[in-house]
Amino acid sequence: MKQKNPKNFNKDFPLWKACGLKDTIRTGMHYISFANGYAYATNAHILVKARLTDISDFDEMDLAPLDGKFIHGSNFKKILQSKGLVNITGDAIEVIENDYSVHYPLLKGIIFPDCEKVMVGLEEITLKKKFALKAHYLNTLSEVMGCGFGIQMTWKSNQMLEVCPVDGNKDIKGIIMTIMGRDL
Repeated sequence: MKQKNPKNFNKDFPLWKACGLKDTIRTGMHYISFANGYAYATNAHILVKARLTDISDFDEMDLAPLDGKFIHGSNFKKILQSKGLVNITGDAIEVIENDYSVHYPLLKGIIFPDCEKVMVGLEEITLKKKFALKAHYLNTLSEVMGCGFGIQMTWKSNQMLEVCPVDGNKDIKGIIMTIMGRDL
């Protein structure tokens, strides 16, 4: 059952790295959420929103079963690492490699932040305070977005920056929380 060009998610967008896999209190952040043709991943410090058709070889019809579902970040990592055929079913993402099949479950009902509410409706502001960023979060965000260090940032509030690839080719955005304080 070999396919000439097997479909998969693009390895240049490791969304699992934006998940809060070590967060023992907010376990919903261990997951990637799929809604309205987008994937969302967050660890409460960074947030990524990516159009599924931009970060995969699948068409919209293939991706439709993902809507309203979640996949664990570590399972998404395994899917990205596969070289076989990837199928999306109603309840799992199936990877077929060397006549062996693995099903990674798609779940419902995970308590997950309302990421779209954070991403939409924020107006640009003028920063009035000193701020700091944790470099490793900025590095992770740019890596997850597939843009290395070619990013542009826009102030969206006194607590966050919106991050986009410089080339603007992908419908992918990120948010990074800032560290605010008088002593910075």
